[in-house]
Amino acid sequence: MAQNDVTIMPSAPYNMEFHAATFSSTGRWKCDLTQQKGNLRVLGSQTQKYRGWRYSGTYGWAKSGEYIYDSYLLNYPPEFYLQVDSPCFGAWWRN
Repeated sequence: MAQNDVTIMPSAPYNMEFHAATFSSTGRWKCDLTQQKGNLRVLGSQTQKYRGWRYSGTYGWAKSGEYIYDSYLLNYPPEFYLQVDSPCFGAWWRN
């Protein structure tokens, strides 16, 4: 959970699997595009304000990739899921 962007850094492996549920309240999910990478496979869910990205030309994870979303969350959501209009980030945010 992030207040701004969720970024996969250039130090990540050449081929990568990303197992997580990410949430960006004011930003996006993205990959650093300064290095050439191989395959990226995302398993989980992504919630973001703006459209994310994973490659640009030959940089980033441009060879192949797939997004496998959390079907368990879709079929069995927790009680009161998505019934909050304005989530409060002050409870977990530290300076």
